[in-house]
Amino acid sequence: MSTYGKGRRFSLILLAATFAWPFVAMLLAPLFGNSVVFAVVAVLFAFGMTGLAVLRCPNCKTSIFASSKNVVATWTPWPRKVCGHCRLDLEAN
Repeated sequence: MSTYGKGRRFSLILLAATFAWPFVAMLLAPLFGNSVVFAVVAVLFAFGMTGLAVLRCPNCKTSIFASSKNVVATWTPWPRKVCGHCRLDLEAN
């Protein structure tokens, strides 16, 4: 699977989890208390940060969600098809 495909799959899973977490929290809150809401948010945040750190361009190691390696870079919730730093086609590899 290409790097872009992995990033797209990650983004879709994160999007589905973001929309599903309120319903999961409503189901689990009566069983475990209101702290489950904070735990679910913490897990989603950790999952999102892991994706930003792990999914990188195979050539220059820039995150596929970042525009460049500069100090000021833009980040997107959807992966880039072309690396923002070295211009490698991330769909092809």
